[in-house]
Amino acid sequence: MAETPQRMTPAELWAEIQKGRATYSAVYAGLTEEQMTRRPGPQADWSVKDQIVHLTWWENYAITRSAILLAGEPTSKLSDFDALNARVFAFGKDLPLQTVLDAFAANLPRLGGLCHSLSEAELNDKDGKRRPPYWLLVTDTFEHYQEHQPDLERYVASLKA
Repeated sequence: MAETPQRMTPAELWAEIQKGRATYSAVYAGLTEEQMTRRPGPQADWSVKDQIVHLTWWENYAITRSAILLAGEPTSKLSDFDALNARVFAFGKDLPLQTVLDAFAANLPRLGGLCHSLSEAELNDKDGKRRPPYWLLVTDTFEHYQEHQPDLERYVASLKA
């Protein structure tokens, strides 16, 4: 995975999100519902659907937290990622596949709207924040897809073996 960029324009961020999402989604395109919901899947305890729930939750977090940062409101720092991810898994494990796919698809225009609404300064300036909004959006979108894609690719390849 490439190093997190130090600065981005809103257009560059949006292009990377779209490219990362398309590359990630292409890996599971054509899988059956059974293949998408099978456990173990890409990870020992996660199906493809579970991985998408996880990515969707983190995208939602980035969208919401960016709005809070841009409003100048204080935010708390997350610390126990394993416990948080376990709660996200518990929330999403029984959701219907189509509901999960619809939520993931619905986030893309929300991310685009956010990118298009930001000036370069709003996106990049720390302005008293621990990190600028771009960092949150980069790490919880296209870098996050890249983080999980190798496991997904191995799983899909195993289905063809």
